Amino acid sequence: MATTITQARPLLTAAELELFDQSRAEPIKALTLARLRGKVTRTRTLRDKYRDLYRRQTVSVRSASTTQGRSPAGADNARTHRKADILQEVLDRFEARVSHLEAKQAREAGAAASARKAPQGRGAAAEAGKSARPQADAKAVVPSRAAKRTAGAPTPRSAKAPSDKAPTANGKAQAPVAPAPTDLVPSALRGNPLKQAPGNIAIHAHQGASVRRAQGKRDSR
Repeated sequence: MATTITQARPLLTAAELELFDQSRAEPIKALTLARLRGKVTRTRTLRDKYRDLYRRQTVSVRSASTTQGRSPAGADNARTHRKADILQEVLDRFEARVSHLEAKQAREAGAAASARKAPQGRGAAAEAGKSARPQADAKAVVPSRAAKRTAGAPTPRSAKAPSDKAPTANGKAQAPVAPAPTDLVPSALRGNPLKQAPGNIAIHAHQGASVRRAQGKRDSR
């Protein structure tokens, strides 16, 4: 059970009682981390002082005796032990508060560090994206080996394409000139296809002979 300030007042000095009062629930919240560390150091020193005094008094009580069999230093020894216990309670409260504030400070520092790293991470990702795009564009511009081989291979010549030695006009190849046919029908005979038939030719010859004979008879008269 924690010691109350009423119980501590008869045992502690004014400076010790001030430490006790500042270690209580509400006053301790007003202390900064630096002041709390100072209170821890001061309280630990006082506690160690009363512990050492208690051990010395205990040895003294065991070695000294009275006619009644009781030590005159026994009451002082109990008082010293009680003061050491009270100061241990005060020290525990100060140390707990220091640990709480240090943990809070570490969390805040970690959050601040994460907040500073986050924009840098986004900027690095953006820079990586920018550097990746030019590399991708460069890869797209450089033709593949297969494309180079295809581009360097000669284009197969069509069977209908003119020879490299064919005559040209204005840089363009001309179609070869076909030889003129030798078996053309005279233009006089190409007039009427019906007259070119063998039967029609014989009929025309007979009619021509008859006309010539009739003309000869008329001339003889």
